[in-house]
Amino acid sequence: MQRLWALLALLVGCSRPVAPAQPQAASVEGSAGTAVQAVLEGDRGRFEEAVAQLYARRSDPGNAATLARLLNLPLSEGDPRYASLQRSLYESLAEGPHESERDATIARGFLLASTAAEQYQQGKSLRALGTLRRLERDLEAELERTDDVNLHAMLGNYAHQAGGLVPLRRAHRFELAAEHLEQVVTRFDELSLDAQGITLGLPGVRPVFAMWRAELLRRAGDPGAAAAYTVVLDAVDTADDTPALRSLAQVARQHASAAFVTGEPLWPHGFTACVSCHAHDGSLALGRESER
Repeated sequence: MQRLWALLALLVGCSRPVAPAQPQAASVEGSAGTAVQAVLEGDRGRFEEAVAQLYARRSDPGNAATLARLLNLPLSEGDPRYASLQRSLYESLAEGPHESERDATIARGFLLASTAAEQYQQGKSLRALGTLRRLERDLEAELERTDDVNLHAMLGNYAHQAGGLVPLRRAHRFELAAEHLEQVVTRFDELSLDAQGITLGLPGVRPVFAMWRAELLRRAGDPGAAAAYTVVLDAVDTADDTPALRSLAQVARQHASAAFVTGEPLWPHGFTACVSCHAHDGSLALGRESER
């Protein structure tokens, strides 16, 4: 039995526990909003400051929600150090109140995704795998009932971010992500105004969703990848003209004619995804980053 568990741990990619990170002490004079906006406009150096400022003000549900989502940045880059904090934030947020059953379902989904990341961070990869499968089942069951494109977005987003941490069944989750992002790209106008980025005036939501789908198809060797990158370029053309989206279009053109390299992360992810979605004036340095 011990040999069986050892084999399972090897297959899952059981990691050594990673020490959880603690936010820095926040400056009394600092502004959470200013620091967050600086990060989203391309100043990666202010990420820890933004986390500290939001953490100091986390008693406000809006700040707690912003912090929880900001912590997706390191998580989607494979860094789970803030997973415990993120899980605790989503645990409180999942209690509600929620305006709709869809919002409650999405909140539970975020909680399960962050719980899986925390379990992986603690070296409990088998438990993380079980939590991820529970998340998939819950969202798929709700989609059977409603076919809500916002839930497709949640499932597609989760599957290649938090779901990408655990090696076992990672390829399955990437296939799952491509399937659900197909729904998001083709039915984008059915998304809520928040999910489309209209509420906050975000310029790059549609191009980023399209780019994720194209990257997943390219990773799978799908012959439809080339056409998917054309969709990306069309989405960029119809979006506001920003330096970050010009960079995204440049990467899309490069990747449309380049084979996927094993181990290559999807682009954009983490910081580059945040800036591509949010930035109006901020730019992205490419080079190596465009190959990650």
